[in-house]
Amino acid sequence: MNTLTQLAIDLKMNALGNFSKEDANKSLRKEILEVLGGKEFNYKTYRRNRYDIFELVEEAIDILLVEGVQDQFNNFVEIKNTGWGDLPVFKVNDTATFAVATIADGITNLRRQRLDSGNLTVTTVNKGIKVYEEMYRFLAGRVEWDVLVNKAVKSYNQEIAGDIYTAFYGAYTGLATPYAVSGAFVASEMDALVDHVEAATGATCTIWGVKPSLRKITPTQISDEMKKERNEMGYYGTYNGTSVNMIKQCHTPGTDTFTINSDFVAVIPNLDDKLIKLVIEGDTIIVETPFEDNADLSQEYTFIKKSGIGVIAQNKFGMYRFA
Repeated sequence: MNTLTQLAIDLKMNALGNFSKEDANKSLRKEILEVLGGKEFNYKTYRRNRYDIFELVEEAIDILLVEGVQDQFNNFVEIKNTGWGDLPVFKVNDTATFAVATIADGITNLRRQRLDSGNLTVTTVNKGIKVYEEMYRFLAGRVEWDVLVNKAVKSYNQEIAGDIYTAFYGAYTGLATPYAVSGAFVASEMDALVDHVEAATGATCTIWGVKPSLRKITPTQISDEMKKERNEMGYYGTYNGTSVNMIKQCHTPGTDTFTINSDFVAVIPNLDDKLIKLVIEGDTIIVETPFEDNADLSQEYTFIKKSGIGVIAQNKFGMYRFA
């Protein structure tokens, strides 16, 4: 991996070791100048070398985006990176067990049961961001590529987070009793939901939700230590023996509106075959509109990323929606 891309990643992940962020930014700008032939940034040097810069920025966005999604959703989202047009098909195995009959000696005339499985194909769509800069600031070399990369990655991460939870939240309508519970929080209802998911999958479960929804969950027995934990975290970290984890809330890009509903918690089995599939198709694309093509002489960049979300309904999970 080239130095420029690694610097952008280290800046984003705060993995700078003994270096300060200011030192890393200086090094990043120095690396960009080296891409420009070691000369001062101006329109002529940029015009000769811009595609090299685009290639480095595209690579940095690709890596940072995947790392950001894995950091937040690694417990229940599987990420597949594919080439253009290569949409993966996920094989889905039914988690239900076979019915067992009591039979007399010598009897084999039983109802056949099929080893059910299916396929999930995730459809991808283009996600785009368009930014611009004033011509004279651009010509003065004041386009901070490290800031631009980090802001683009943050925006894409928020958009993908919204897509994940929109698909996940909508999966509630496909859940059958006893995996879909609604109403005010009742401990016995939550206990039964966890027990059903664990019985169906043979796996331990984790309860997930944003902080306001997790606050509604109250264990049956509460110690002084648990009260302290709730005061520090805003919710109980364990509910009647089941681990509780917070989903980080975010804003819908460009707004002050929360992306994730705060009226539900999910009971997710800890399985290798993860519940949600995220497909990222192809590489990041940067399309440039030079200032001479715009009436206001502004420099434009359009970032395009293709992705899609799928939820495996056959994997048993639970959802508690609070009324």
